[in-house]
Formats: sequence, C-alpha cells, structure tokens
Amino acid sequence: MKRLGLIFSMVFLFCVGNVLANTNPRSTKKLTHQISKMLMKEAINLNSEGSVAEVRLMVDSFGRIQVLSIDTSDEILEKFLMERIDKNTVQQGSYQLGVVYRVPVEIAG
Repeated sequence: MKRLGLIFSMVFLFCVGNVLANTNPRSTKKLTHQISKMLMKEAINLNSEGSVAEVRLMVDSFGRIQVLSIDTSDEILEKFLMERIDKNTVQQGSYQLGVVYRVPVEIAG
C-alpha cells in the first residue's frame, strides 16, 4: 500500500511539472532587432573584424536597457557596446520585466 502511494505521488509530481513547464518561450526578435538598429547608427573601427561579445541585459519598467555585463576580450568593442546600448529605451511589448537577456554580438566587415 505504501508503494502505491509513493508511485501515485511521483506520477502526480511528474504531471504537475510538465503542466507548469514553459513550453512556449517568448520570442526576443523585436528586442534584438531594436538593439541591432542601435549598433548600426555609428561605425566602429576595430583592428580585427569578426570580434564577438555576449551582452547580458535587462529592461526596466520604463523601457530602459540596463547592461549587466559584456563578455568579450576586446576592450574597444566592450566600450562601444556599453555606450550604444546602455540606458537606451526600447518599445513596450518587446520585452518582459525581470528577464535577463543574453544577446550575442558579432562585428562583421
């Protein structure tokens, strides 16, 4: 009888976990498109084309981007990304509050 209760509770927890799982994540296309527009406004002079970075950011309740970190080995690229992205505003509805976004950036020539 104890095994039956244990099996029932395991099946119940498994079903609840599947129901609560987020199987339909929101698209970040609108947000990344707006960020790419911000970066295209001004040219950057880098020694090596193909530099890459990963930008971690959040959007506050006023629609302003808050850059949390920039992971790159190129200091010029890091400074450029910080100046172009941080504190800019994005359209409402293209983001979720409290979500940390990871945006990969590659400079192509």
